[in-house]
Amino acid sequence: MSKEATIDVDIQYTIDDFVNAWQFYRSSHWIGRFGKYLAIVVGLIGVFLLLNGYYFYALLFILIAMETYFDIFGQLQGKNCYRANEKLLENNLSASIDEEGISIESQSYDARRLWSGYINFMESEDAFLLFSGKGIFAVYPKRIFNDLTQINQFRELLASKIVVNG
Repeated sequence: MSKEATIDVDIQYTIDDFVNAWQFYRSSHWIGRFGKYLAIVVGLIGVFLLLNGYYFYALLFILIAMETYFDIFGQLQGKNCYRANEKLLENNLSASIDEEGISIESQSYDARRLWSGYINFMESEDAFLLFSGKGIFAVYPKRIFNDLTQINQFRELLASKIVVNG
């Protein structure tokens, strides 16, 4: 990407963007990768406790198994994140991505973040997550880009500009 080249995109966020991002983020941790297996084991322990008359502990284990298997907290976290920023996100945002960073504008919002302000990034099937802290990330859905060329340019920029910390 040349010095003068920029990627200009319009962003209209949906609640699904945030839910999917949080679920992807949570699934990238060991509990997410092994969560389904763990949930089955915990659920079986809950059934065993139920059959032996330990109803309170059985209920506790079964609820933990259900949360782990269905990732209820991940869904709630994504929805809460969207709702917390709903006023900002209800308008279309315009983003300009260049060699220095990302500028975002709307009717009521104007910000620029340099690449040095990000510590890591992740890519899912549907979005890019740019981290400014542990568990603090911006979501850039792939659908905002005009074509595969822009997605590849953005991916290259992320790889060359964001220095991943340990």
